[in-house]
Amino acid sequence: SAEGVTPMEVSDIPDQILPGGPPDEDHMQPEQTNTRFNRFELVRKDLIMDTIYPKLQSTLNHWKPTFQPASRLKLEQRLDLWILPWIPHLDHPAILPNLLSDCKRKLKSSLSYLQRKIGKSDDMDFVRAAKDILKPWIRVYDPSVIQRMGSEYITPYLARALSQQEIHRDAHQQDWKSIHLSLELYSLGILSSTEFLSVMEAELLRHWASRTNEMLLLQEITVVQAARNYCLWKGKVMRVPLIKNDDRICRIFYTILRMIELAFQSKMDDLEDLHPPTTSYHVAAARRTKDQQNKAQDD
Repeated sequence: SAEGVTPMEVSDIPDQILPGGPPDEDHMQPEQTNTRFNRFELVRKDLIMDTIYPKLQSTLNHWKPTFQPASRLKLEQRLDLWILPWIPHLDHPAILPNLLSDCKRKLKSSLSYLQRKIGKSDDMDFVRAAKDILKPWIRVYDPSVIQRMGSEYITPYLARALSQQEIHRDAHQQDWKSIHLSLELYSLGILSSTEFLSVMEAELLRHWASRTNEMLLLQEITVVQAARNYCLWKGKVMRVPLIKNDDRICRIFYTILRMIELAFQSKMDDLEDLHPPTTSYHVAAARRTKDQQNKAQDD
């Protein structure tokens, strides 16, 4: 310069004068990167343990199931909406098991609340509402935990709904919603395979076979109509491999074919003898469990 003062070299400028941008991690030493990561993890864990987890635990303890103002089937502030987003961040052996245990207790409380409020007024409404409560937790808990809650709270209502299902003379007018819901509960893992098959066998398909026998005896439908109904029912029910390969359910379908054959031959006495006995899914499940035990013992 004119005064003879030489300009400052860039290397002479103090670090604090230049703005500090984000660190260039590509040129950081490994120990620097590890230090930053460890520091971040410590801060994150402290935040989770000291702030978030106590708030979640306190809110969970005071939470009680209530319906939304405009609905009698949907819960207000459902647990999964504000608990599940935090689950990946609560991977600590001291807090996650306790939180999930409390959540399971609250889930049972929610299902009990539905039982009291909906009760026997509409079985299918209760089953749908209970399914919506358990569905978000399927990947959180062990399948046996979900299936035990499904067996205790959902299966009795589903069984009663299926046993009271109206069997139409024309299967084209049949309401298949309860069957679709049963298939969904099984596919989600809320119903075990044994319980699902027992409900379908004892409460729905035996009911259908009994009603078909009555309609043929009373000549409410023709043999041709009965055959068409059989084809529609088979197409709806037998699409599930588990059902398709089940001996007891296949016997029911064979029995209905035999009914149609006897009605075509006008052998009404023999047709009347084919009227299936009534049973319950409890009996069917016990029989299936015993069969499985005997098969395992034979193997």
